[in-house]
Amino acid sequence: MSENTKFRFEILADEARNAIRAMVAKEIDLYPFYNRVGKLLLTAVSKQFIKIGGYFPNNKKWEKLAPSTRMDRKRKGYTPIRILRRTAGDAGLLGSINYSASREGVTIGTNVPYAVHLHYGTRFMPARQIFPEDGLPDEVLEDIADAFLDFYVKVFK
Repeated sequence: MSENTKFRFEILADEARNAIRAMVAKEIDLYPFYNRVGKLLLTAVSKQFIKIGGYFPNNKKWEKLAPSTRMDRKRKGYTPIRILRRTAGDAGLLGSINYSASREGVTIGTNVPYAVHLHYGTRFMPARQIFPEDGLPDEVLEDIADAFLDFYVKVFK
């Protein structure tokens, strides 16, 4: 890292710290920012499904379905056969994923009870990561930074 890059980063970090202090002092409602972050996280999870895993850092593509699962889905008419989706229009697991934003933060999750088994796997089924665990892709982090900057500008204009 060059000295110029380090210096620029330190200035930006100081500006961010000062911005946060100013918002805390003014008791700013961060809900609009967290709501936007929730939408960005939903988009990221959707991309994880579209890419069939591997979108999140330190994550691999989802393993193919077992032959027995493929046969069962074909027998039940769940075609085309896709991983973690029964049919193309099935809201199922992906459709159940939602977020909740408040003044304090944002959470993302699902109320589908079997999601935990799909995410972490079982002794009979490989893990297929649905939610980020080891950070977010750079493009999502940049979008969150942009959302914060937009929010900051609106609050302090």
